[in-house]
Amino acid sequence: MKFESVLGSPTRYSFGDAVLAGWGDDGGMLVPEAVPRVSSATLSSWATLSYPQLLVELLKLFIPASDADVTHAELDDIVTSSFARFGSSEVVELERVAAAGPGGSPL
Repeated sequence: MKFESVLGSPTRYSFGDAVLAGWGDDGGMLVPEAVPRVSSATLSSWATLSYPQLLVELLKLFIPASDADVTHAELDDIVTSSFARFGSSEVVELERVAAAGPGGSPL
């Protein structure tokens, strides 16, 4: 997969080059040339993944396994270590709170 500038520069970037460049040579934001389609079956299989696992699967859609800059195994390690400091395997924990009425009193 290659990345291109939204402003129309003919330059195409690999994932690694896009990350390092930050912006296209014409100053435009870099976006994928195409957005991969994800089947309903794949979406269903992703429903049980943790946030970090889901992120890895999404990133793999945009980073080919043959990428010279980062392998899929390295990607797993990068994401795992990036989220390790969050203190929760779910990254963000949700908790129900009681609804409050005017002035903060419980309903």
